[in-house]
Amino acid sequence: KNGLMPIKLRTNHSIIVHPNDNFISKSIFRYRFIYEDIYWILKSYSLYCNSFIDIGANIGYFTVTIGKSMCEKGIVIAIEPDPENFLILKKNVKNNSIIANLENVALSEKEGFMDLFINRENKGGHTLYEFHPSEYEGKIRIETTT
Repeated sequence: KNGLMPIKLRTNHSIIVHPNDNFISKSIFRYRFIYEDIYWILKSYSLYCNSFIDIGANIGYFTVTIGKSMCEKGIVIAIEPDPENFLILKKNVKNNSIIANLENVALSEKEGFMDLFINRENKGGHTLYEFHPSEYEGKIRIETTT
């Protein structure tokens, strides 16, 4: 009813994706796995590290796939400023039984509030700086922290 689609990943995790995102969600839907090189690098580091911070976590692909291996021995922090992405991130973390600290803020050089420019086609392409005005459908006010 809300258009969100659960996808079973090749890593045996399940993740909810945006049906109208032409980038990350579309790739996850099509291939059931994305950024394979980055995934394996992060996965190997997760064997030795005790923390994982996913900055710009989007819908939580890395929070879920890497965070699952960190749960018993480390801390997982996911930071996502967009409220819509953040709600999906929360669902994906909960649905995969990930223990994580989730923060609905943007990281910046100062604490306060800024405009987040919303990318019309790429739900992971939102930005604090309007580089290509034609790509954005508007802006929302979000909290920032250092």
